[in-house]
Amino acid sequence: MAASNKLTNSGVNIIEIFTKLSHILAIFGFILHLIGFATPFWRVLPFRWKGLNDEDEDNLLGFDEGLWRKCANGLCSSVEVAGRDWLQAVRVFESIALISSMVAIATVLFQMLYYLCYWA
Repeated sequence: MAASNKLTNSGVNIIEIFTKLSHILAIFGFILHLIGFATPFWRVLPFRWKGLNDEDEDNLLGFDEGLWRKCANGLCSSVEVAGRDWLQAVRVFESIALISSMVAIATVLFQMLYYLCYWA
């Protein structure tokens, strides 16, 4: 009985609060991982190009690349993996990590539903 008193603070179970907080942070982390997985901005190289004359305005050009797409000055295409074994490895490990986080989020959601249905 004494141990349960240490875990409560003014009638609120501290473990229950931390459990809910960890669930919310896990869902937030999954959303950020999903955005990072899909974004084409893993590598961004902006550069300025000066015109032929000194009076010409600077043009901002750029190149950005993700796991699946690369874009140069607004023209996008798929990423070539020939000769880039490191990119293929990154794709594989990122895919495994995304699948693992989907399983973790499904477990978290089932646990939340279980507690809402049976402990409410």
